[in-house]
Amino acid sequence: MMINTAYDPRLLEQWAVDLNSTQEIEQCLEPYLHQYDCAFTSQKQSKHFANFVRGLLSPLDRKSIESLALHLAGEKSVRPMQQFFTRVPLKEEDILDTYQQLLAAQLNHTGSMLSVDDTSFVKKGTHSIGVKRQYCGRLGKRENCQVGVFLSYAGDSGYGLVDYELYIPQEWFQDSHQDLRTRCRRPEQRRFLTKTRLPRTFSTMPSKPDGFRHNGSDVTLHMDVTMPFWMA
Repeated sequence: MMINTAYDPRLLEQWAVDLNSTQEIEQCLEPYLHQYDCAFTSQKQSKHFANFVRGLLSPLDRKSIESLALHLAGEKSVRPMQQFFTRVPLKEEDILDTYQQLLAAQLNHTGSMLSVDDTSFVKKGTHSIGVKRQYCGRLGKRENCQVGVFLSYAGDSGYGLVDYELYIPQEWFQDSHQDLRTRCRRPEQRRFLTKTRLPRTFSTMPSKPDGFRHNGSDVTLHMDVTMPFWMA
């Protein structure tokens, strides 16, 4: 039987945390994050990565790089963390491979499901790659936002994200967006793909969960769910 993974507000009461439980979470988080050290070339880089993840888990309302750095390490850490994201050549594939291996080791149950869906991220400006005024699922209307397409896994043993890709609208590949492409450092090898084609680019997990029997997608994607793109 599949576990109902829909959001249940009663879970907030069950998961209520105090100082002791947050300390326990930190004790679990530290060794978990160390498993990603292979993707970085120095301890400073690993520390910035760990602080960024901790910041995303923090109660801050606005989670920009500046606000996260100020919250976790003080004013002197803002510029180094900004440079970590803008200048350090991150080994994104190594990070994703490590994450997928850890996920596959924990989620492995017969009768599970893989699904594809998109989600939106509201933006105020124009200097984020792929941003435009388009349909925003979070708000239920057209808004200035970015859109990502995600592959997720769910089963009796739990659920988690498997892979992802940013949707870049077609106008971002036109001459009118040349300056923005340069500023946002859009990879030169990237080509325009519709949301329905993006799932075909998802990587195969190096040690993917076995036994999934179902796959699906949001109806708005109109994806051919019989296509075994994750089985290659």
